[in-house]
Amino acid sequence: MKKKCFFVGIFGLMSFTTIFAYETIRLTFDEIRSDGVFLRTRTVDAVFMGWIQHVTFLERDTKVTYHSFRPHNGEWDDWELAGRVPARLSLTRHFDTLRREYYSRPRMSVPTIAQGFETIRMLSIPDGRVSPFWWGQDGRSFYTFFRVYVVMP
Repeated sequence: MKKKCFFVGIFGLMSFTTIFAYETIRLTFDEIRSDGVFLRTRTVDAVFMGWIQHVTFLERDTKVTYHSFRPHNGEWDDWELAGRVPARLSLTRHFDTLRREYYSRPRMSVPTIAQGFETIRMLSIPDGRVSPFWWGQDGRSFYTFFRVYVVMP
């Protein structure tokens, strides 16, 4: 049974790599820990999967973030709650900190594991914008735009 599962996994991975083989790219990024500490510069083979957009706002003393994903050949998903954390900074200071970090290290990424695959989320400038960050029309929220890649084993 274990042998069968192993072969199914191998053939599934081969199918996945065959489908996206034409989009495999060599990606170099600065690996950052979740607390913001630089670890190393890494180069990997990756497949572009789509885009993620975050909207962040304050709800009393809590920073709330929602995200929406768009596959490379699909439509935007509905907004989903990505997290709620105590707000240590004002929204303006948080926005300024993100921008400063981006301009000092534009290739930064925090690799994560999603559904058994290592994914890389890198800040990206969408069409029609000059930055990966922008304020909402009401001025009470800001948006962040990312490109998402899956690292090939």
